[in-house]
Amino acid sequence: MLSTLVQHGSQPFKTHQPECVEDILAFLPFLKEGWAKLWNDVTRELPSEDFVCRCVQAALERDHRAVLFVFTSKNDKPLGFILAEDNSQGSVRDSLLIYAAYSNGKYQGSAAASLEFVGNWARGAGYKRLQLYSRRLNGSAMRLFRKTLGFTPAGVTFTKDL
Repeated sequence: MLSTLVQHGSQPFKTHQPECVEDILAFLPFLKEGWAKLWNDVTRELPSEDFVCRCVQAALERDHRAVLFVFTSKNDKPLGFILAEDNSQGSVRDSLLIYAAYSNGKYQGSAAASLEFVGNWARGAGYKRLQLYSRRLNGSAMRLFRKTLGFTPAGVTFTKDL
């Protein structure tokens, strides 16, 4: 597992990039907890098995087409994670999509710090754009994404169950 100590503001934290199934297993309870909290207000349950499979695929990926970062305190207490996957059209690598991002709220500024870290990784891997989807369209979510994190809205998707 690749681990890096990162200083963001006055609080240091660690980033861990799992590279094998054993690395995923070390964080599995936290990953499943975060996945459940991300989808706690969705009427239909999204299976955690799909999410775990994506985490394993990211850990085994060697061509930077998917990545999983787990963020911990300097004492290795889990704080959050980001799972991102290549969303490029065609053979040119240009867009990395954040498939899942979770913070347990125990680190002030963790959203900005983790997205900054992932953005730097993506830039180094040749990506030109970072994308994410949000299920929340309220004013506070828009302020977070636009003003705090620097994202620009690109569209809104509406769904209807049939």
